[in-house]
Amino acid sequence: MVKKSFTIPVGLMAVCLLFGGARAAAQTTDVTVALVPMAAASASDSAAALPAAQTTFPVGSNMVVEVWAQTQSPAGLSQVSIDLNYSPTAFTVLSVTHTATFSLFAGDTVNNAVGLVDDLSGSVPPAAPACGGQVGAAPQWARVAVIDLQANTLGTENLVAGPSNSAVLVNANCGLLSPPAVSFQNATVTIEAAGPLVPAVLTWGLLVMTILSLVIGSVRIRQSRSYSLVE
Repeated sequence: MVKKSFTIPVGLMAVCLLFGGARAAAQTTDVTVALVPMAAASASDSAAALPAAQTTFPVGSNMVVEVWAQTQSPAGLSQVSIDLNYSPTAFTVLSVTHTATFSLFAGDTVNNAVGLVDDLSGSVPPAAPACGGQVGAAPQWARVAVIDLQANTLGTENLVAGPSNSAVLVNANCGLLSPPAVSFQNATVTIEAAGPLVPAVLTWGLLVMTILSLVIGSVRIRQSRSYSLVE
């Protein structure tokens, strides 16, 4: 077999690198994944702005963390996947609900012993154009999932999202985004002592005593009148 060799002109190589680099740069699309803690889940799976976060919760109460995503690509997202890290003593994950928007291949693995929701992911069901619809294209946000948690201990705690083993995909090229192209907006919450019970108990106690005193006073008045009639 005869081996053939050839030489690529330097100018042609420069042109190939230039256009190849420009194409790679064009395929890099910024994606933002945001964690929003709330007392209860918001009403919609899409929004022009993130819902208002709640940062303080009473110890022992239930709360939710919503996972939202947005891409600068006008074609939108086709898949979102993250890992969620949390303190295993401060929180207990009760359930994970995937939204209808990212219901295809939805999955997650909860490990409360180490404080991890592993590979929380879901894809957009097929629609036109291929690889999904215009989901989460800026300025719109798309809700990926709702995580129900219980706040167990007092203190200030972080909920941290990060890349998982699965990919984040955009509809524009249906390709993999490297982790540096995905930014994460994490959440910090403060777990406080529940509202004082003593004032409430005292209030009810005073109310009961007031009612009893009125009843007793009424009985005494009636007795006094009856004695007057007898005399």
